[in-house]
Amino acid sequence: MNEPNILIVDDMKANLLSLQKILKSTPATIIEADSGNKALTIVLENDIALILLDVNMPEMDGYEVASFLRDHETTKDIPIVFMTALDRTTENTLKGYMSGAIDFMYKPIDPQVLRSKVEAFLDIHNAKIQLSQEVNLRKLSEDKAIFLAEHDQLTGLGNRRLFHKKLKEEISRAKRHTSKFALLFLDLDGFKNVNDTVGHDAGDSLLKDLSKSFKAQIREFDTIARYGGDEFVIILSGIENEEEIVPKLSSLIECASKEYRFEEERLSVGVSIGVAIYPEHGENDTQLLSSADSAMYEAKKDGKDCFHFYNDVLNTKLKRIMRIDTLIKHALEKNELEVYYQGVIDLKSNTIIGAEALLRWQKNEELGFVSPEEFIPIAEANGSIHKIGIFVLQETVAFMKKHKDLKLAINASKAQFTKALFYETLKKYIDNKDIKVENIEVEITERVMFDEHDLENSYVGKISQLGVSLSIDDFGTGFSSLGCLKTYSIDRLKIDKSFVMSIPNKEDEALCRAILSIADALSLSLIAEGIETKEQRDFLLENGCLLAQGYYFCKPMSENKFRELLKRGL
Repeated sequence: MNEPNILIVDDMKANLLSLQKILKSTPATIIEADSGNKALTIVLENDIALILLDVNMPEMDGYEVASFLRDHETTKDIPIVFMTALDRTTENTLKGYMSGAIDFMYKPIDPQVLRSKVEAFLDIHNAKIQLSQEVNLRKLSEDKAIFLAEHDQLTGLGNRRLFHKKLKEEISRAKRHTSKFALLFLDLDGFKNVNDTVGHDAGDSLLKDLSKSFKAQIREFDTIARYGGDEFVIILSGIENEEEIVPKLSSLIECASKEYRFEEERLSVGVSIGVAIYPEHGENDTQLLSSADSAMYEAKKDGKDCFHFYNDVLNTKLKRIMRIDTLIKHALEKNELEVYYQGVIDLKSNTIIGAEALLRWQKNEELGFVSPEEFIPIAEANGSIHKIGIFVLQETVAFMKKHKDLKLAINASKAQFTKALFYETLKKYIDNKDIKVENIEVEITERVMFDEHDLENSYVGKISQLGVSLSIDDFGTGFSSLGCLKTYSIDRLKIDKSFVMSIPNKEDEALCRAILSIADALSLSLIAEGIETKEQRDFLLENGCLLAQGYYFCKPMSENKFRELLKRGL
């Protein structure tokens, strides 16, 4: 135990020297202060066991120092002994105790009395420290006992007991906030074979490695526990919809299927995952576990190393998402993706003056045609959108070299503006004069414009600074404001087809007129999408919209067919 600190405070140097001499043999470190302000600084910076405080001092007297220390949370329990030459009146004594002192000594100081009192206070101080240490040791011991009771000794994860406690807490939280969460039941595939062929030490090593891998895939506020043997359970808190957890399920399956090492042995297993959603698949812990467990056995029946949702309809939908997630990553190398072109029509001359490049995926042997609305969000989520976006850009640039007077529009997703790849590739084509900058247009969504608080300094802004035209796709359905249109370098608006296709609906006609007025007021070009009838075409032309796209003129088509269309005309 370190020596305690005693602070003596007196504005007279002689008094400080005298006190130092009296307390020389005391088992404590003596610290001096010759003013109230200096004393406060020392107390706040050091651990003080006792303060011997002179009452009469200039600027800040002992009463003020004691009052300050009494009112401060970290110093209110330090014992203060006043040393004073004042008369022993009831008024002075009461004022001292009211200020925070616990004892008085009157000058001249009796050395023997001072040493006795100091030693008594130090005994009390040391006893308090010992008691505090004992309390802390007991608390550590109790905490350790609780931890051991609620955690798996092999993996360090929570055990079955802690999991049920956490699950009940999660149910209560979800009820209060009317929210959802997912319960995952994981059972390893082929783990028994590891134990039987390589040994239990290898099996234990594998369980520890898998536990770390599984835990790394979830968020800090999620819960993972070893439920028993080769079974694990996970709570994914605060989900908004079931689809969002599919990438998480994929990553957990991928973790289990990796090759692990034990000494010279290579170990591999798989995992079957059952998923239950609160409250659809159970409103208490027993029901949810039963649903997740049943779903896990369905995953085993499906061939293992996969997941199964308790709801069969939802399971089919999410399994398709997972399959698309896997196959889209290899679609480029298998030459399954193709860029189609849909003409942009000048309504007055009824001629094609440009085109929009549209990605199509319809060559996959297993899935057949997959809608862009279905696979693009998945490609954004798994990161393959970046390579796919460059493929679309390359194909479009190659097409533009053959049709140098045609303006081409390329769709770019929000994800493509989080990295430099799309911008740098486009810049390279422009710098190398592979394309005319005035003939390329990049379409962004209103969401991109809404989310970019500093659009001009983002990759969107940098693309605009290259001289590339920017257009807002599906205008009218998102989040843009008139301020954004005025502030940022937007060149064109595209009226969303949902408004156009409803013409002659009066409300949608009014919305189209409003968008036309906005474009005119801001000197923006305008294209109407989704025109399917002559009536829609005539309405837009009569109201000042000069450019259009839609099946009424031509559908999206392959490069060869679009080139034929350009030759013969509409």
